[in-house]
Amino acid sequence: MESAKNKPLRTLRINFASLREIKNLQTMKTIEEVLIKLDEIIAWSITNKSPIGYFACTYKSMTLAVLDGVKKKKFEDGNRMITLDLAFATRYFEALDNYQNKKKCSNAWFTAFEA
Repeated sequence: MESAKNKPLRTLRINFASLREIKNLQTMKTIEEVLIKLDEIIAWSITNKSPIGYFACTYKSMTLAVLDGVKKKKFEDGNRMITLDLAFATRYFEALDNYQNKKKCSNAWFTAFEA
């Protein structure tokens, strides 16, 4: 039996039906909401053995660091950091939505999702 590691990336694609059940990917207003969605994506990725969770895990640790920094007033402008984090989240979830619906997303996002 051929291992998944040796299969071309295209054969590793899975049905995104259950990932589509993670609603409101682009309507978050707080970092905490972003973290909840990332946890849902990570859980889905583990269940479905999908590489999509790799970036979500990395992004979650960075988002937690930003939130911690804001709470501890480590940033000159905490609100600006929250705005930046939410803007990035919107781009990430938009790209993920496009990817799972087989719409165009940038090569950088495509590579991250196919990791």
